[in-house]
Amino acid sequence: MQLIYKKELDQIIQRCCAGNSRAQKQLYKLFAAKMYAICLRYMKNKMEAEDVLQEGFIRTFKKIDTYNRKGSFEGWMKTIFINVALRQLDKNKKLNQQLPIEDVIDLTVPQATISFENLDYKDLIQMVSELPDGYRIVFIMYAIEGFTHEEIANHLNISQGTSKSQLSRARSLLRAKIEKINQHVESYLSEQFAG
Repeated sequence: MQLIYKKELDQIIQRCCAGNSRAQKQLYKLFAAKMYAICLRYMKNKMEAEDVLQEGFIRTFKKIDTYNRKGSFEGWMKTIFINVALRQLDKNKKLNQQLPIEDVIDLTVPQATISFENLDYKDLIQMVSELPDGYRIVFIMYAIEGFTHEEIANHLNISQGTSKSQLSRARSLLRAKIEKINQHVESYLSEQFAG
């Protein structure tokens, strides 16, 4: 996001409240990249993320006069985009999808064996994006967005227990994937340096 002073942002917001299309374009340029990153975390593909981005900005411009100037404007916008993404997922009937317990890969992988040394940010994001939708959404909301289980339960219309269970299963699946990568790397290195 471009460096912009609070006073300038407040002026852009005021012009957006008046329906000024030039100010809306400025606001879009300022926040599109950050909001798109949020959309990509929640949606499975770029096309769905772009739809959520567009709908999020439409809702932002419709509701901008309700922003009460308490807290950050970016945080206020972020809430709108998360809600749009969650509504879209719910509409697609993806949120309540869960894996049968027998499909969850080894939930008992000990945390001590997990090493992030062989992974980069893209690998981790890719692994998170491959989680089943219910697990992925709860994981993102809890681990990345910082929601509590109570807030997640309210947003997703699930119980706190379900939120905790889906987070636990998401972590277990990620642990298993990371452990598998670590084993492959260790095996490869052993073969290369066996003498």
